Amino acid sequence: MRSPFRIDLDYICRCDRTYDRTDHSARDGTPRGGLILRVAARLAYWGPAYHGYARQPDVDTVEGDLIRALRRGRAISDPRSARLAVASRTDRGVSALANVIAFDTSVPPERMCRVVHGRMHDAWLWACAPVADDFNPRHARMRRYRYHFRGDASVRGLQRAARLFQGEHDFASFTVERVGGRLRIDRIRVHRDGPFVLADFEAERFARGLIRRVAGSMDAYSRAEVTEAALHNALHGEPLRAAPAPPEGLFLLDVDCGIVWPPPSLHVAEALSQRALGATLAQRFAEQLAAELRSPSVS
Repeated sequence: MRSPFRIDLDYICRCDRTYDRTDHSARDGTPRGGLILRVAARLAYWGPAYHGYARQPDVDTVEGDLIRALRRGRAISDPRSARLAVASRTDRGVSALANVIAFDTSVPPERMCRVVHGRMHDAWLWACAPVADDFNPRHARMRRYRYHFRGDASVRGLQRAARLFQGEHDFASFTVERVGGRLRIDRIRVHRDGPFVLADFEAERFARGLIRRVAGSMDAYSRAEVTEAALHNALHGEPLRAAPAPPEGLFLLDVDCGIVWPPPSLHVAEALSQRALGATLAQRFAEQLAAELRSPSVS
C-alpha cells in the first residue's frame, strides 16, 4: 500500500543513509562489533485481539507481543536501549493497517519482516526501511484513520456533521487528554463502501479518544439525537451527551513519516490471504446456520 501523502525528497535522502554505529556493548544480544542501524517498520494488527497498543501487566497488548517477537528473533533484547518508538498508541479494540514503529537493531531491514514473521499472534510487520539515527515516528507529518459506520447510517447526515468538525476547533469536549489549546482536523471524508459507511479522518495528530468521540457525535447527529447547535456549542468547550463510537470500527490506515517503503513482505501477504479465507468461511458458516435455524422446516 503506497502512502497517498507528499514525499519530501531531502528527508528521504537523509533516511536512506547508512549509519556506521558499532555496538560495543552488545546491548541487543548480538555479537559485539555488530553494525547497529535505526530501522522503521510498518506494523499492522487486529485491535480486538489486544488490550490496546501500550504494554500493560498481565494482559495481551500489541507492544508486548511486538517486543516478545523482536526478542525471539534476536532483533533487540531491551526496548529502552533499542529506543523502540511508535507513531500512534491506539486504544483497546482499535486496529491498524500501517502504524509505524522504529528501533535500533543489527538485523538488516531487508531481513526484519522474515525474522519476526509468525512470532506475533494477531500483528504483522510488513515493510521495513533504514532511517536516520534521530528518527522518531511520533513526529509524523500526517495520520489517517477510518471509521466504519453500519450500512444503515445516513451518508448525508454524516457529511453535514463532518463539515462542522473539519478545521481548527476547541476539541476539549471530545478527548480525555488535556490538549492545552486548539487542534485541527484537516479532512473528514464520508462515503459508502459495500456494507459500511466510511469516514476518513486526516490530521497531523489526534488527541486520545478524539476520533471515536467525534464519530459518535456525527452518528448521533445523523440520527437526529443531537442538534447542530449542540455540536457547535461542544466545539466551544461545552459538554455534549453523545457516546463514543465503538473502538472496533476504527482503523489506523496510514502514517506519513516521509519514508519510501520497499515492497511489502510476501510472507505476510500469503499468511493474511489464508486468514482472510478462514474468516470468509467462518462468516459463510454462520450465515448458513442462521438461515437454517430460521427455516420453517426446523421445528
